[in-house]
Amino acid sequence: MTAKQSKTGREIPFPPSGKHGITASFWCFWQVFYLEQLLCCVENLVELCQEDCKEISLQLTKVLVTIMAIPTAGHLYVKLEEAMSALAEVQHIRDATGLYKQHISQLMEWLSSTHHGWSSCSPELLQLDVVATQSGPLIAEVLKDFISILKTCLHTSKDPRMRLKLFSILSQLLQSPGETVNSKG
Repeated sequence: MTAKQSKTGREIPFPPSGKHGITASFWCFWQVFYLEQLLCCVENLVELCQEDCKEISLQLTKVLVTIMAIPTAGHLYVKLEEAMSALAEVQHIRDATGLYKQHISQLMEWLSSTHHGWSSCSPELLQLDVVATQSGPLIAEVLKDFISILKTCLHTSKDPRMRLKLFSILSQLLQSPGETVNSKG
């Protein structure tokens, strides 16, 4: 793999040439690179727009949830938490949980609008995992939508790997029901 230096001094690989084509590590690098750039865009928007971010808060939250949902973004977790907190702070919301509270209905509506066509490869499945597990007790406020997704996606005719992932999400929520699905009593 050949590489060039970016303006920041970071080495940027270019695809290997030859009969084997582009490698998985090459794509993984670029996926992480673009996630970092996308996260920087959100951070800069929040920093520059401050309170005006309220107008695009839902969209920025969706972007952050999407980045969190991508497995290769694990090393960005702290920066993602900081970005969520910063977005909440500029809107005078206490923390990321407050941000989820502000948008939980729209986030579930966003996810449930496509759930009939999900498979184990659907990004929405990973986004649902983030929303369901990171929103804490707020998932109880949209339990009807969550159960609707489960009823559709856990049908025996659906992708077994997707069903396994949904059972895993449900299992996480049921480990502390008083703090998640049963938090409303």
